[in-house]
Amino acid sequence: IEPKIMTENLQGAAKHEKYILKDLRQQYLGLYESGNLKYCFPISSGTFKWMPIKKFVIINMDQIHFSSKFEQAPMHHALNIGKDYFIHEGIVPGYPASHGCIRVFPLHARFLFYHWAKPGIPGKIIN
Repeated sequence: IEPKIMTENLQGAAKHEKYILKDLRQQYLGLYESGNLKYCFPISSGTFKWMPIKKFVIINMDQIHFSSKFEQAPMHHALNIGKDYFIHEGIVPGYPASHGCIRVFPLHARFLFYHWAKPGIPGKIIN
């Protein structure tokens, strides 16, 4: 039996070639192609209440990145989604544990970075 974590068809994503949906309540990230769910990855989101719930676009990508806010913490295979917010590889304990970014397992971060993501891909963070 396959768990149904994310909606399989996302109407708002259908007009985009690729789209990212982050569900903070379920702690999952869905990757959509033409509105259809293709990949679903567990995440660890920020622990702070001020985590913005918003629409975003991947601005740029950085293979080797270090936090400018949190003691140069490594944030490799990072996708910048606005200001100081990134999707990047890190520890994913199954609950919100980051300072504000979206962590994914290293294997998933590398898949995103090398095979799926590119600047300009839109997405949305929901709660």
